[in-house]
Amino acid sequence: MRGALMAVNWWIAAAVLLYRGIPHLLGEGLSDAERFTSIVLIAVIAIGKSRSVLDRAAQRSVHRLESQPLAPIWNVYTIRLLALIFFMSLIGVLIRSTPYDLEIKNHLIAVLYPGIGLALLRSSRLFLHMGK
Repeated sequence: MRGALMAVNWWIAAAVLLYRGIPHLLGEGLSDAERFTSIVLIAVIAIGKSRSVLDRAAQRSVHRLESQPLAPIWNVYTIRLLALIFFMSLIGVLIRSTPYDLEIKNHLIAVLYPGIGLALLRSSRLFLHMGK
């Protein structure tokens, strides 16, 4: 049950990123070739981010949940995980709020947000396999 709750947390974060990023991907600012390239980059980011950062964070969280079965669910949020969440959120805010070329900004959001959202979805599977 606790693993499922953690997975839902990651799904909510992924949904927010996909909700913010997909309109930029499907909008009128990209040509078909750019859209195809963006989709390939999204896949690369999703797999890379999941394997290099998020799988490890999820595994540490799963281990922490399994080693403390009676501890409250929020105990899984270590300083390290909270720092990761904070810095990822800060980067997202900076991407959206920093004044620079709107076309570059749209491309970044169209690629990074769905890529990270899909990485979160991919890595959340580790919570669903807890105790198996």
